[in-house]
Amino acid sequence: MAACTRVSLSRYSRPYCLKAFTGVSRFSCDALAPAGKLLLTGRVPFHVARGGHRSGQMNRRLVVRSSGNNPGEGAEQNEEDDDAIQLTEDWREFRAKMVAQSEVERTFEEATDMEEELQQRLEIDKKARVQAASAENLDLLKKQLPKLAEAQPWAHALPVPEKGCLIIANETLFSGSQQYFNQSVIFMVQHDNESGSMGIILNRPTPYSMGRVTDKVGPFGENPVYFGGDVGDGAVSLIHGNPDVKDSLEIRPGIFLGGMESAMQLVNEGNSDPKEYKFFARYAGWGPGQLEAEVKRGTWYCAACAKELVLKPVIQLPKPLWREILELMGGEYAECSRRAYSDSYLDLDQKDQQ
Repeated sequence: MAACTRVSLSRYSRPYCLKAFTGVSRFSCDALAPAGKLLLTGRVPFHVARGGHRSGQMNRRLVVRSSGNNPGEGAEQNEEDDDAIQLTEDWREFRAKMVAQSEVERTFEEATDMEEELQQRLEIDKKARVQAASAENLDLLKKQLPKLAEAQPWAHALPVPEKGCLIIANETLFSGSQQYFNQSVIFMVQHDNESGSMGIILNRPTPYSMGRVTDKVGPFGENPVYFGGDVGDGAVSLIHGNPDVKDSLEIRPGIFLGGMESAMQLVNEGNSDPKEYKFFARYAGWGPGQLEAEVKRGTWYCAACAKELVLKPVIQLPKPLWREILELMGGEYAECSRRAYSDSYLDLDQKDQQ
């Protein structure tokens, strides 16, 4: 049964009742006149009912004026109240306003529920995407550096490059010239309009270790050397995530560049693991505005990512880092990755058949 609205007129010797089937459940006032038109203004407590329970609440004060035989008695009202509700002999207008208010609240609640459901679905999709993209690599990382494997990897697209971001090579480029950029993932250690850009290729390990390159590496003799780019003969960069290393530059929160002597001391004292440090020979460089122009042409995709993706070892990964990053980014980027590897497998099949 629909809720019943009752206006009790009790100032006179006999009560008067007004009943209307609306979405409003309870509502009362004292009347100044037993007959005629009623003007309802101010603050009357009422509750909007839906589905058998009270889902909202609004307060108004109610003063009733009469147009009957005693106009003077109905003169009491609050002149400051702007939102008056006119109630005439036809109470249907009042009921319609109450039902409309109830509809607005129900629509708001339904929209809120839909938003919460959408957020839950997005979270489920995100976890599924991370599992599909990184599960195999995380299993390996748990054996190599367990602390890095504790965090959930993530990556999302950026419209333009910035310091501390990744740029990922377009899947259709660098198959001929500059093949070291083919499916490369580059960590940007510097980027501005005046001095240009500098980055380090993360996924180009070499067969060399630091001990074969130089004899002044102390505890880092077994650390692999990565090919960082095509610029800077003799330059070796140290990347790590240890905030205790002195004389290092924080590129972005949790990722540091340099501090070789301090890092050696920490490792020698047993306060740090040498596997937590990565060494890169040379780097990739761009002049002012050059990288932005290449991004606009579609040469590179830009992405923000979890620091663990930069700091982890990239040697003999079950899934290549380039592919993992694009799949974490999702959408069209994940499709680029799938398409690139499908084409690669197709080309291999054709060569085998020949």
